[in-house]
Amino acid sequence: MTECASINQTRILMYFVDFPIHPPRKEGDPFDVVVDPPLNLVMRMVDGVMHVYDSEEMADNGKPIEWPYPDTQSYLAEYNIMLSLITDGPL
Repeated sequence: MTECASINQTRILMYFVDFPIHPPRKEGDPFDVVVDPPLNLVMRMVDGVMHVYDSEEMADNGKPIEWPYPDTQSYLAEYNIMLSLITDGPL
C-alpha cells in the first residue's frame, strides 16, 4: 500500500469515527411508530416568511404565535453564509 492510500484510508476512518452510521433496527415493525396528534395550526406566507397562527381567526387578524420572525433580508443574509460554509465542505 502506498503512503497516499494509507493517508486516505486514515481520513475515511476518522470520518466514520466522527460521524457514525446508525442503521435502522432490524427487530420489530419499523412502521410501528407513535404519531403525535395534529396541532391544528394555520400557516401563511408573509413577505416570503412562513408565519404560524393558533387559529384561522388569529391568521385573519394577523396575530401570529409570538416568537421572533426574521425579515426576508436577514434570512437571506444568513442563508448565504450557510451556503458558503457548505460549499467549503466539512469543517
